[in-house]
Amino acid sequence: MVLAFKLVVSLGLLVLLLIAVRLDLSRLRDRQFTILSWATLAALRVGVFVVLYLLVGLTPTSDNVVYFAEAKSALAGGVIYRDFESTYGPLVTYMNAAAVYLWNSPKSIVLLAILIELASFPLWLHLARRAFDEPAARLASVLYILSPIPFFTTGVSGLNKSLGAAYLGLGIFFLLKNRDGLAGFIMGLAIPGVKFLMAVFAPAAWVFSQHKVRFLITFLAPLIALYGVLFMLGADLTMPFRMQLNYQTSGNLPFFLGLLGLDAASPLVQRLFDLILLSSLAIIFLIHVSQTRTGETRWLIHMCSIVGLTFMFFSKKSYTTYLVLFYFPLCLSVARNSFSAASAAQFGIFNLVATIEPSLLFRWVLNFSTTRIPSLAFLSLVHRNPVYISVMFIVVNLALVSFYCRFLIGTWRVMLHERAEWRRSAVAEIQFA
Repeated sequence: MVLAFKLVVSLGLLVLLLIAVRLDLSRLRDRQFTILSWATLAALRVGVFVVLYLLVGLTPTSDNVVYFAEAKSALAGGVIYRDFESTYGPLVTYMNAAAVYLWNSPKSIVLLAILIELASFPLWLHLARRAFDEPAARLASVLYILSPIPFFTTGVSGLNKSLGAAYLGLGIFFLLKNRDGLAGFIMGLAIPGVKFLMAVFAPAAWVFSQHKVRFLITFLAPLIALYGVLFMLGADLTMPFRMQLNYQTSGNLPFFLGLLGLDAASPLVQRLFDLILLSSLAIIFLIHVSQTRTGETRWLIHMCSIVGLTFMFFSKKSYTTYLVLFYFPLCLSVARNSFSAASAAQFGIFNLVATIEPSLLFRWVLNFSTTRIPSLAFLSLVHRNPVYISVMFIVVNLALVSFYCRFLIGTWRVMLHERAEWRRSAVAEIQFA
């Protein structure tokens, strides 16, 4: 039922996307487009919430179950990492607790995620207009609104990824305003505010900042203060790392390496996977350091896509819901990469694949195996499952990582092309002067 619902909605949004990209949006004034796009997003999110959770009466599932249990523990006076386990940041847990206090239902957490997304969407649209041009900003907005990934991640499951995107948008906004102290504070707050995964975007923002010492100090301040308090209360600050250290998913390079013979259960191999990820991010960081220009905000926004996609491709734990953390930057990168009707169709297919892959993982693999390592679980079921299931699961995962590679290469191409345009414009201005 869940898989069929995802397929129907994904295909429906793909059809709407193909229609929308053919519309002449240039006839709308900027304010009109802002209101129309926000209202459309709000209608989709609120509409699905009302239908699924108020009219049909469904109960949220997925990570929302964990969110609700942790929120109840926090409301009972528990201290995160001491009285109850969690892989999430302390701020988001107590924020969810506040929502549950106001409405004692897991639906309140879904509604909170929707409200955060609706509040941050105009911010991302503003950043797109500042960093790029109006056509790119409008196209990226259409791609975002009609994408099933944020539709299900935020509108249906109510995951905290929309909060992560809001932190990232605010950080870039303050960097644009030359408020590096506030930018550093926001990027630091994002780690306890969502989870430690948000730390992967901090180096790119730090390199882009003009006052790096100020950024670093304010980045560290909320981390030291919040985790210092938890440490004094007896919390085990290593808990989220230990719980996630050996967790693995499908839809990434380590998964395929496991299928090719690497023992994904071996601690040595798991650390090898971690080393590959860290090395890849380090290379990206060095390129960013050598190439970034603090006057080019579009470079930083594209770099968010590069960092995010690199993580998705190389990390052994990379659920497709993590895409929402940098989804608007990804939409901008796609919009700038020689966009066409064919590109829209490919982006829609990517969304469909990324939406159904986690469901296929649990439906066909993890639900029928005692091991939680996807590659080992899949290999143990190959002789039991019908051939079409095994083949389809491999094809879906191969398509997913292929799209990651395509977007990585496409974003790099766009960045280099825009850098060349920027240099030509700078030379022309000098010659004109």
